[in-house]
Amino acid sequence: MTRDQAQIVEDSFSAIGPVTLEMGEAFYENLFEIAPELRKLFSREAIEQAMRFSEVLAFTVSNLRAPERLLPIIRGLGVRHRELGVAAEHFAPFKVALLKTLQDKMQDGWTRDVEAAWSSTYDMVASEMLAA
Repeated sequence: MTRDQAQIVEDSFSAIGPVTLEMGEAFYENLFEIAPELRKLFSREAIEQAMRFSEVLAFTVSNLRAPERLLPIIRGLGVRHRELGVAAEHFAPFKVALLKTLQDKMQDGWTRDVEAAWSSTYDMVASEMLAA
């Protein structure tokens, strides 16, 4: 991920407006539509899980330029997700669901550059989680 991509992610995320429960719910709707078999990995209440997703997404975006704060959290998530049964092959549908959710939220603001920046961000997070 480049500095320019980090800026694009930050700018596009702030253009969405405040992170809400609705965004987390939309993400999980997209995820379970893409990969219904993943539903079994989630034991939390749907609202709690959706809010947690939104919080982690906001934290990630706000700390893209602070790897000393971001990476320990991301790596901890990787360990926790592995304990919950999330495997490497599950990361691809998560990425598709995230990008679809963001595209739906941004509508006309979703450009090739925005998609590439978010894709790169997801790849960095996924790589750190898998390496943990």
